[in-house]
Amino acid sequence: MYLRARDASFALNFVKGYFGIWLQMMLVIALGVLFSTFLSGPVAILATLGALLGGFFSDFMYRLATGQTYGGGPFESIIRILTQQNVTSEMEPGLRTTVAQTLDQAAEVGLRGMASVLPDFGHFSFAEYVASGFNISGDTLLVFTCRASAFVLPVFVAAYLCLKNREIGK
Repeated sequence: MYLRARDASFALNFVKGYFGIWLQMMLVIALGVLFSTFLSGPVAILATLGALLGGFFSDFMYRLATGQTYGGGPFESIIRILTQQNVTSEMEPGLRTTVAQTLDQAAEVGLRGMASVLPDFGHFSFAEYVASGFNISGDTLLVFTCRASAFVLPVFVAAYLCLKNREIGK
């Protein structure tokens, strides 16, 4: 025998799932507003799309930058793909390997920066909770609302400063 907590309302949980979608939408709008202050319309859309895709893969970018993935960094992986080498075997020593590993070290700085700046959009989705029937707690909603606000507010300030300091021709 055990004690079981009361089931939460499906409708309320469904609304909480939509709230997660709204948080994702707020992040995308903030990025779109930021990019539209200094880029043209089509380029701002592409930059926003790139930031959105980067946000979905920010965890992978961080693991790639810290060396937690198999096959080395981006340049070493390109060499492995072109030469059809196994990702678990060591590359043969030589100039090509040294250059690839040096370029990977430079790329790791950029990847680590991108992974730390972009929000992880996958965490803001509560679809799995709703589909599995688990209750989305108020604490979870509060944590993700604070995370979204902590990203959106500085982005809007940066967008304001970019727009304020922009030269507008008459």
